[in-house]
Amino acid sequence: MTLYAYTDETEFKKSDTELFSVVGTGLFITDSEIDSSVVTEAMDELRKNEQKNRSDILTLERGFFHASKDSNNARLCICRSISKNISGHFRYSFYERNKQKPWERLFNPAEIKNKAFLVFYI
Repeated sequence: MTLYAYTDETEFKKSDTELFSVVGTGLFITDSEIDSSVVTEAMDELRKNEQKNRSDILTLERGFFHASKDSNNARLCICRSISKNISGHFRYSFYERNKQKPWERLFNPAEIKNKAFLVFYI
């Protein structure tokens, strides 16, 4: 059996007044490949959207999704298509940069002793 692992990272501020950013990563594990039919369906959904912005048009012209360059609308289209067509396990982790340890906001000390790091805790 072949397994596919798709991962991505993100960094954002919770608000314009925040000094420190939040860093996160996500991991999707599945035995199904996210093939061109999934992407085509998402592109079709994006193309039909009547409220496309400049970023959406660039995604359509490019012909593929690129998370950091896509709008929220485009990301929603590809996520919907993946959710509809592919099953698997998704795990994510976020932490605030001003914390000393990434897992401080995820677990209390007793939980840390009893669990593997969140991404691998499936």
